Amino acid sequence: MTRTNVDPWPKLDSRHGRDLHLFRPRWDRVRNPRTSEEMERLVCETPEWVNVVAFTPDRQLIMIRQWRFGTERVELEIPGGLIDPGETPASSAVRELQEETGFTSTRWTELGSVAPNPAFQTNRCWHFLAEDATPSGGQDLDPGEDIAVELMSVDRVLDAVRSGEISHALCITALAHVLAQPVERRGPPETLGGKLEDYLDQRLGRTSDVDRLAAVAGDTGRKLNVYDVDAELEASLAGVLGRKPGGADPIPPFEVVAEGGFGPARSNR
Repeated sequence: MTRTNVDPWPKLDSRHGRDLHLFRPRWDRVRNPRTSEEMERLVCETPEWVNVVAFTPDRQLIMIRQWRFGTERVELEIPGGLIDPGETPASSAVRELQEETGFTSTRWTELGSVAPNPAFQTNRCWHFLAEDATPSGGQDLDPGEDIAVELMSVDRVLDAVRSGEISHALCITALAHVLAQPVERRGPPETLGGKLEDYLDQRLGRTSDVDRLAAVAGDTGRKLNVYDVDAELEASLAGVLGRKPGGADPIPPFEVVAEGGFGPARSNR
């Protein structure tokens, strides 16, 4: 019979190994509640991490490139690093953005946190959004850092995720909070009517996207609500219009409303 619940594993005792800077190993003696068998499991006590999805005022993403010793290649990432002792996740995010890129921002949003590897790590990685970031001086790199800064469009970053050029999982989870979801607004939905082209032009700033999305709306004969649409939300917008991307079979429509900032999506099916 398939079990429908899993119980915590009692920890009987622990022993620590030598601090390895990036983490401190701990061996826990635990008991499997299913079999009552005792066994030892390795846990890495790891500092908290933070990373930042940062936009310039013209909606360019602030990206960095640096050599990574694990993959032995230059990786394309978002700014981030370890949270120092005594720092909060928020203060660490501000510091890391400035030190690694030379940019600062006064518009910050906490996006939540994820467990990098709950199988054996104790820490969490905190994600933050920085908007309207501007240069405020040079980088302030540690002796062990060598970081290049590059501004990229949202489309370019999404292409890099799809191609594997961005392969850092924690960068992708942070970007997903911002790029993969329409966002909620206060107040009732507003239909666009004849303002569709103007609205999309304002949000996207690219005529080709305006024409394409306007054509999708015309093909379906549906009215659109106001969406915080960027070009990367084509799949979400196609879903709102009641069709799968690429013109496949219709799917149940849902309603998403948006405000100027970022937040969780809400759907009504």
